[in-house]
Amino acid sequence: MCGKKSRVFSKVWVAWILLSAKGIKYRENTVKLADILCVTLSLTTSNLTKNLMPRTVITPKDVAKTLTESLAGSKILNPGAEELKASQTDAPQTSQTLMLTADKVKALQTDTPKPDDYLSRLIKYIPTEIIALFVFIHPSLPEKDPDIQTYNWILFAFCVVVTPLYLWRLQKVTKVGQLAISTLACALWIFATGGPFAYWDWYKSHLFVATVVPALYTFLIPLVQAES
Repeated sequence: MCGKKSRVFSKVWVAWILLSAKGIKYRENTVKLADILCVTLSLTTSNLTKNLMPRTVITPKDVAKTLTESLAGSKILNPGAEELKASQTDAPQTSQTLMLTADKVKALQTDTPKPDDYLSRLIKYIPTEIIALFVFIHPSLPEKDPDIQTYNWILFAFCVVVTPLYLWRLQKVTKVGQLAISTLACALWIFATGGPFAYWDWYKSHLFVATVVPALYTFLIPLVQAES
């Protein structure tokens, strides 16, 4: 979906992230796939939302509503008195009017945005910019500090709280359903990378949960079409 330049740009930045991650202690001394993936998706999301599509998820209902409003505004569905009078008195003019109306309808259908597919909804639902922010900041937290857990929870809370605000104010997302889905996605992706949860004994003994739950959530949420 993203262009060739975007894919190359993403690969370059991922390579840079891997080089920068050298010496940083990740869980089990491995680079988390979630960390790499969120950075890649973040770059792709930024490119798509700035150049190709709005961040708000577009559903079939949104398309139908937009088309109806456009038709009503162009007087195709609500012709004025002059149009009705002309159609009753002049047959050739009526034929020409019908042709122009058909052209207008076709133009409106062409300009109307199409509903998002699975991949588009996936990209729009995952707040990869916020997750990438967590991934960048988290390794810089002082691990030997006795208050390290507090710092982790503060960073986690900040990312979760700022997610709907960022999408609402900067990306102009107004759908409550989409904001809720993205906020929960942010929390689960941070859960997958460890964050403040990595200090729990339960978390250490159930690492598979940190992989399976976010993965299933990410796979399933594009099946949901968030409405207003």
